[in-house]
Amino acid sequence: MRKSKMTALVRILTTTVLGLATGPAPAAFVNNPSFENNWTASGNGDITPEGWTTVGGWGVNQLGDVFSTPGTVVADRDRYARVWHNGTLSQDISGLTPGKQYWLQFWYMARNCCGGTMVLQVSFGGAPVGAVNDAQLATLGFNFVNLPFTPTNDTGALTFMTIATGDMSAYIDAVSIVQRDAGNAVIANPSFEASGPPTDVTGNPPSADAGEVIKPAAMAGWTWDTNQSGSYGISLSGGTRADNGAVPDQDLVGFIAGPGVLSQTIANLAANTPYQLSFAYNAESAPGVNAHLHVTVDGAVVDDETVSPVGGANPYHAKTVSFTPASTNAVLAFAQTTAGGTLLLDDLRIVGQVIQHYPITFEPTAIEVAGTQVFPIQVTVPAAFLAKNSADIQLSSPSPGVVGIVGADASGTLTLHFAQGATNTQFFQVVGVGRGSSGLRASASAGLDVVQLPTVTTFTSLVLNPSFEASAPGVSPLSAWTGGSDVNNASGPAMDNGIIPDGTQVAVLEGTTNLAQQIYGLTPGKSYWLQFRYNASAAPSAAVDLRVTLGGKVLTAIKNINPAGAAVGDAPFYFTNVVFTPANASELLVFSTSPTVAGTTPALLLDAVSMVQRDAGEVVIENPSFEAGGEPASTSYPLPMAGWTFTGHPGANFSPGDTFGDNGMAPDQGEVLYMWHEGTATASVSGLTAGQVYTLWYGVNARLEPTGSVLTYDVAFGDLTLLSGKEVDPIGDDIPYFAQYLVFTNDAPTATLVFTTHNVGDTSILLDDIHLAPGAHQPPAPSLAVTQSAGMAVITWPVSAQGFTLQETSALPGGWTNSTATVVVQGSSNVVTVTPSGEKFYRLKK
Repeated sequence: MRKSKMTALVRILTTTVLGLATGPAPAAFVNNPSFENNWTASGNGDITPEGWTTVGGWGVNQLGDVFSTPGTVVADRDRYARVWHNGTLSQDISGLTPGKQYWLQFWYMARNCCGGTMVLQVSFGGAPVGAVNDAQLATLGFNFVNLPFTPTNDTGALTFMTIATGDMSAYIDAVSIVQRDAGNAVIANPSFEASGPPTDVTGNPPSADAGEVIKPAAMAGWTWDTNQSGSYGISLSGGTRADNGAVPDQDLVGFIAGPGVLSQTIANLAANTPYQLSFAYNAESAPGVNAHLHVTVDGAVVDDETVSPVGGANPYHAKTVSFTPASTNAVLAFAQTTAGGTLLLDDLRIVGQVIQHYPITFEPTAIEVAGTQVFPIQVTVPAAFLAKNSADIQLSSPSPGVVGIVGADASGTLTLHFAQGATNTQFFQVVGVGRGSSGLRASASAGLDVVQLPTVTTFTSLVLNPSFEASAPGVSPLSAWTGGSDVNNASGPAMDNGIIPDGTQVAVLEGTTNLAQQIYGLTPGKSYWLQFRYNASAAPSAAVDLRVTLGGKVLTAIKNINPAGAAVGDAPFYFTNVVFTPANASELLVFSTSPTVAGTTPALLLDAVSMVQRDAGEVVIENPSFEAGGEPASTSYPLPMAGWTFTGHPGANFSPGDTFGDNGMAPDQGEVLYMWHEGTATASVSGLTAGQVYTLWYGVNARLEPTGSVLTYDVAFGDLTLLSGKEVDPIGDDIPYFAQYLVFTNDAPTATLVFTTHNVGDTSILLDDIHLAPGAHQPPAPSLAVTQSAGMAVITWPVSAQGFTLQETSALPGGWTNSTATVVVQGSSNVVTVTPSGEKFYRLKK
């Protein structure tokens, strides 16, 4: 009876083992793992963490900073790294042993602010290590992640990459790497490296290690018994606390000074199965008081002894004890019980039966789709797992406004079931919905790990990768296209003459070649422009013919194309604008080349391929919606932009979502022009009639700016000033850009259209969807909508309808007066609530 009761709790066997570690311990693998070193109070922590390199928005935060979440329990000490929107945080790691297994451990959370989603991908040396599914804030504490990996080289870049939608930030803390073989149960922060070296009050390493007391802040992975009078912290080898002995693992050891208990819960154990706990320990020699160690597992004592300093550079004491947990979790606790004594701990390990983990793989993992495009993704479960188990994988989209899962249930989840012993690959489909990037959510049966999540980028542009910037020279196929020969930059063998029209690369089509892309999002029966720039390589000394088809219908055929110039940078590429009317919402666009003279192998250079919807009669402006550049960097200046010349700092951004295009809804497709601070944007326009009335209209907005910033701009057409000193303010989230209409009488057959910006403070103008047409045109009148709510009449119209006044009358056709009702902005609508009283009519008047 007594034996049965003891087995149900914890069964203990204790064995002493000498010399766990011999030889020198490696230096810390991760520099500044807890991001404590160089925080400053100024700039809200917008600094590069010491020892790390960053791309995108980043910083170091502590509680109380602008980018911190009130109430957050920091994972380790006082500070943590922040990565805002899409970006990377990386550090070069060295000293690893190729072929050995390591644990990468870190804590993460997402900022509890402003909406959006966040997915975190982790890689080492370019190889995926693991992924954090939709890193949403579940509590006000950080979440722990342990990712095993086996490096193929002794050095490599450890990289955290964020994929965000909306105004989202990822927080990362307590990053450490320890070597642990298979069969080790996970202990969080087992060698006390996650805190990083001691720092002084300014956040800088002190001149000498006094042993940093972390209490009362958190020490990653460990819980302190608050009833104890002692303290806890970390110390470097040779420091005040770790003043003797050779530290077994890397640089740091944990200490308990005075009476105290550090504990943590070990999860995913096999109940009623024996395990071996090993650890290294020592005592500080300076106090002259020996420490006393008391170790328990689920309250049962596994070690209790007085600890004397090992002295000099001798190895730490080492011990291995056995325990048998009664459940899948066990509380491991280390206590120091002597007043005045200091216990040093390092290199903890638990060896025994652990769940074997198998990686799920997705192919591809980086997907680009157009709106409404459906794309298949393959999921593979290791056959070794299915030989013994069935598997269920749940897939969903954290950003259904960006990408959807085809066949998902009412909750947005699609479950793939893999039967035991069945085929280990299946496919599912995603569909593009709206502009943005999103990593998918994926969860799976126990024993399966998601190492890399698929990331889907949906483009609202009609042509994807239009200037071939998303493709690398020598890599096939070209991103978003099928066929083609290559891409070249200015030093490429085929790019031997002319000026690259947009960005830094062009597509190359050699000999008889097709380059094709399925176009989505067309409106059948509407008129469109297809624009592109083209040239011929001089090297083959042979002309090339080009034919362009859409849905099998020939749009244009250009014969006998010869080089535009004699050297790189000496002449513009040729330009063409083709008008077409699609028969279907999705059509295949194909560029086909063939030699003008049989037996030759000419090469066509193609760039800046774009489509815009434009009605019959509109005057051709090249790249009028700034779509010819494709997916731009968030700060893309000063790259060339097809059809435009600039002064100042221009570039293209997606809006909303990018650094400059940070508010409003782009009027046409995805990209907009930004002009940061002061500058000019100029386009040449021809085919005009002198004395004819024309209307120029476009979408305009401003970047969200610091208080006190003022942005004005001018518009000139040839010698005519169409607008001067016009002030523009940010229109706000989810609201279309303001549509500006300018009517004028033209005075010349050709002219230059010039936008000029003036600023006070840090300002940027955003422009899109530029039209020019004969005649006097007015913006379409906005429509009113009336609904009833709780006996009240609710009248709404778009906020984008600027310059309109709500009027009312009791009898038609006259008697109109301006309404005195209060107008409230709700989202993208103006809202007026009135109490019905008799018959009333309402209209908008400009």
